Amino acid sequence: MKFAELWAITSNRKKAIALAGSIAHELRTPMLGLRMEIDNFKNICEEAANADITDLDNEEYTAISARLSRHISKSSLIVDSLLQNVREESINDQAFNLYSMREIIIDVIEHFPLTDSERAAIQFDDTINFKFWGDELLMSHVVMNMIKNALQAISIADNGQIFISLIPAEQNPENAKYHSLIIRDTGTGMKRRELAKIFDRFYSGPKGGIGLGLAFCARVINSFKGTITCRSEHGQYTEFTIRLPRKEIR
Repeated sequence: MKFAELWAITSNRKKAIALAGSIAHELRTPMLGLRMEIDNFKNICEEAANADITDLDNEEYTAISARLSRHISKSSLIVDSLLQNVREESINDQAFNLYSMREIIIDVIEHFPLTDSERAAIQFDDTINFKFWGDELLMSHVVMNMIKNALQAISIADNGQIFISLIPAEQNPENAKYHSLIIRDTGTGMKRRELAKIFDRFYSGPKGGIGLGLAFCARVINSFKGTITCRSEHGQYTEFTIRLPRKEIR
């Protein structure tokens, strides 16, 4: 009995540490976004003060306010979603709607805190698009997580690029019922034993991953009635493929 109690306590402690680490890790991006917007707002005010301008641009204020509100919404969603993941609660699909995958990817790339070299490493053909049934903020979080993992892989390898591709269902004769989003990096790749566990909850890989990110991404995509798979060769590449139904499947 003592061994069972100690095992349960240790297990719960590991889960609590993983959850705390996940929240801190995942909130870092929207918090950086908030700081950037606040700094931008501060600069606008200082420039206006130095130029003795009293009538500031209301459109600029409105745009900054909208972006700040979006970052706050993302932060709240991340916390709620991670808690749902730990409790193994299903994702609420009542507010699902049709969204443009291209617009989500462009938004993530534009507002994700990236260095110039990181931004240059991302290749995305924005002439292709498809719409999917799901949640915009949840899908943004999935894409953000994929890009963060890819950036980490090419940073560790000190080389590589990230390729993001969209394949609409109508352009995929092998599986015309599903759209595809493919995110491939030519960084470190993964070993086979690591690849088999990446979607497990609380699994932390050798690169120091938090252990809830990819598991939660899989839950999100499953709630959209889609699938997420991964192929990788150690030292060569990692490729995630997300397939989403052409229309909602009930």
